Amino acid sequence: MHIHKFSCLVMAAILLPALLPADQITLKNGDRITGKIVKKDGDKVTFSSELLGEVTIPWTAVTNISSDEPLVVVLPEGKTVSGKITASDGKLQVATATGTETSPLTGVSAMRNGDQEKAYQRLAHPGLLELWAGYFDLGFSIARGNARTNTFTTALNSSRTTRTDKMSLYFNQIYSTATVNQVSSATAKAGPRPRT
Repeated sequence: MHIHKFSCLVMAAILLPALLPADQITLKNGDRITGKIVKKDGDKVTFSSELLGEVTIPWTAVTNISSDEPLVVVLPEGKTVSGKITASDGKLQVATATGTETSPLTGVSAMRNGDQEKAYQRLAHPGLLELWAGYFDLGFSIARGNARTNTFTTALNSSRTTRTDKMSLYFNQIYSTATVNQVSSATAKAGPRPRT
């Protein structure tokens, strides 16, 4: 009885992965890869497989493809649709909410899964305060000898890059004083110098 239960568990462990939803790509050489379609960009398709990790495959090497989850697909003339895809015999079909869109495989300019679409839209339509990256630096130095000097510096460099434009902002500031024979004076003073 225990052997029978163990056999059932082993068979379930072997067959379960094959029954789970997965995207599939078939290549011209007959190889079939199972996993998740990440994106198609230009002439490459990126596919994530449990055994192979994330791989990039030439789009021209793909003969059949299918997805178990909706993808965003950019068809010829820039038309964008969303749905599960199947492809064979050089044609791609997208099962949308309103019907089926068909396109030659060679006419598909892009495909994106949900995460890739969110990233794409964030870059395409960001808010003015989003996507800024850079650094801020603050410095203070003291020197003591025949003269007593204090130097204070600040620097900021930041940029915001989207798919359509780039903005940058920076400034540098320095202020330095020296005291000689009980007399103080500013020896260096510059900034801020912003630019956009």
